[in-house]
Amino acid sequence: MCSDACIVVALIYIERLERKTGRIWLNALSTHRYFKAACIRLVITALVLAIKLLEDKYYDNNYYAKVGGVSCRELNGMELRLVEELEYELQVTQEEYREYLNRQAIACVGNAEI
Repeated sequence: MCSDACIVVALIYIERLERKTGRIWLNALSTHRYFKAACIRLVITALVLAIKLLEDKYYDNNYYAKVGGVSCRELNGMELRLVEELEYELQVTQEEYREYLNRQAIACVGNAEI
């Protein structure tokens, strides 16, 4: 149970984290395996938070941990840490959501090969 909106909101959380920490978390050019593993964990954690915020029905953390290839204990810890890093600001306004989608659309068009 994961709508497109959950994916967008998870990416907004990651962008917020980058703004707060000043660190780029998702970078396609990074090849270090430990950095990639951290990115995957961050995406899983952000996605779980978004699902819990947006979906009426969702699985427990045991399920998401198994899907994400981490222990439930690790996912619980990552979830708490991300919520704290985001200072418990998990709501995404419609305006913020639309703005994010517009920026991504412009970036896609700007990167399109002609």
